[in-house]
Amino acid sequence: MLNRIEGVQTDLIAVEAVKQTTNDIRDYNLDQLLNGLDNEGKMIRPTYLEDPYFDTVEEAVGYMEYKRKISPFSAIRPPEAPNLYINGFYHSTRTVKVMGDKIVYDSTFEEADEIDRKYHHKLDGLNPASRKHFIENVLRPLWKRYMEIATRLKME
Repeated sequence: MLNRIEGVQTDLIAVEAVKQTTNDIRDYNLDQLLNGLDNEGKMIRPTYLEDPYFDTVEEAVGYMEYKRKISPFSAIRPPEAPNLYINGFYHSTRTVKVMGDKIVYDSTFEEADEIDRKYHHKLDGLNPASRKHFIENVLRPLWKRYMEIATRLKME
C-alpha cells in the first residue's frame, strides 16, 4: 500500500484537476464580477461615483440606474459597483486556461486590456471567499476522485 501512495504524482494530479475545472473557475470569476467584486473580495474600483468618465454625480447616478435595469440580478452588488456587464459580450469573451502551473485569464474583447488597466489588474482570479468555495465544492472532490483512482484506495 505504501508503494501505491509513494508512486503517486500528486502535482500532476493537482494540475490535471485544475485543468478539468477551468469552466468552473471562469464561472466563479464571472459571479464575482456580476457582484461587483474584485479578486481581493473588495468592491471593483473605480466605482461609478469615482469614475472620471462621468462629468457629474448626476451622470453617474443615471448610469447606475440604467445598470440596475439591464444587469443580471445580484443581491450583494452595491449600485455604485461596476459589474462590467452591459449586454454580456465582455463576460462571454472571458476564458480561463492552465498554462504550466499557472491559471491564465484572457478575453478576446478588443478593449479587455484597457478594462484590466482601468480596474487596476484586479479582475482576474478568485477572491478568498470564491476560492474557498471552489476548492471545497469543486476542486477537492475531483482531486480526491483522481487520488482514489491513482492509489486504488478509498479517500475519506
